Amino acid sequence: MQERLQKILARAGVASRRAAERLIEARRVRVNGKIVSELGARADPRTDRVELDGKRIVAEDFVYVILHKPRAVMSTLDDPEQRPTVADILKPLPLRLFPIGRLDYQTSGALFMTNDGDFAARLLHPRYHVPKTYLVKVQGVMTEQDIATWKQGVMLDDGITLPTEVVVTRRDDRFTWFELIMREGRNQQIRRMGEATGFPVIRLTRTAFAAITIDGLRAGQWRFLTKDELRDLQGLYGLPKHLRAAVSTHARYANVQPILGRVAPRSARAPEPAPSPRSFGRPAASRAAGDTVPTRRNASKPTNSETEPARNRPAYRHGPRDDSSQSQEPLRKPKPDRKPTQKEATGRVEGPRREYSRKEGQFRAGKKDSESKTRPSKEKPREARPRPRADRQENRQEKNKQDKPRAPEKRGGPPAPDRPTPTRAPPRNPSKKP
Repeated sequence: MQERLQKILARAGVASRRAAERLIEARRVRVNGKIVSELGARADPRTDRVELDGKRIVAEDFVYVILHKPRAVMSTLDDPEQRPTVADILKPLPLRLFPIGRLDYQTSGALFMTNDGDFAARLLHPRYHVPKTYLVKVQGVMTEQDIATWKQGVMLDDGITLPTEVVVTRRDDRFTWFELIMREGRNQQIRRMGEATGFPVIRLTRTAFAAITIDGLRAGQWRFLTKDELRDLQGLYGLPKHLRAAVSTHARYANVQPILGRVAPRSARAPEPAPSPRSFGRPAASRAAGDTVPTRRNASKPTNSETEPARNRPAYRHGPRDDSSQSQEPLRKPKPDRKPTQKEATGRVEGPRREYSRKEGQFRAGKKDSESKTRPSKEKPREARPRPRADRQENRQEKNKQDKPRAPEKRGGPPAPDRPTPTRAPPRNPSKKP
């Protein structure tokens, strides 16, 4: 099925459709190797090869997220005034998601985030009358006639509103709380209805969108739609089409941790210079002023960097090491008047000593050091034998020669000739035949 190029680029998460049109006009998009510069060009993402700056474009998997938008957050992807947006909350997801509809800057509540353009257009189309539930707090005490006016429709500048459902939950001397269910979405419609009827809106929260609630989600938290919720939306509005693929995609990104709490404005999140390692745990004002914060007691003894060696100087938690004008506190403080250990006092440690036994082939507990050094041994000391001198060795060799008996000499004939050494015949090879 052929689609417009800007739609294919937007579905791939490259940019929005307006930004994709500018990319096409800049001749940066190719289809099957040919440059396309016309905005009305179409292509089939399944069969055609679409490239942006030489890189092939592949469509992303569809993801469906319900977000509890906090107040003071823009429901857009970018803000020229550098205010926090919903895109900052969904930064852990490596996908380009856009909001379905919008909520005012001071309005909190349920907001769908997805990358399925058809699904977003279906929920926002006025023909389907998708319900949206709000919890409204207005100033003033509303009577039954005022509530009937809200139910029937309020005349605004752009026409009368559609009938709504109103259920009062609480009344006070000054305020009124009620639940409102409406099936259209104009720009700041509920606030304009309050001003038209004389009940200005003080607080506004959307608790459900298309019967999907934000129960269990705090402001700034989000979650994926479950399989049952996607099936209900598919039965009511015909989308999403690929239910199984959406569930598998949600399971793939199930380990992504959401950002909790309110998002700080971008101006406040400007990069700051990294503090020194000794300034962690101190307030920003204290770090800027350069003062020290005492964290331990009894740190009144100053240190002198001129007389004390650098390697023996203790490490300090805050401030420079060689500053001798300030009294700073070491991280580790020696214990005063501690009792010397046995090794320091006597030079040895009382206790069993392990000895290796060759006979047993393992270590065994031996005697104590004190026993081996102080107690006398029961065995008699072995006498040391004197090492023989060279002259004694020579006398011993001469004596051995004299004591050795000599063989009798034969008389009356020449000495017997030496017999030749008998040689062995080479071994026969049994494999060779004679």
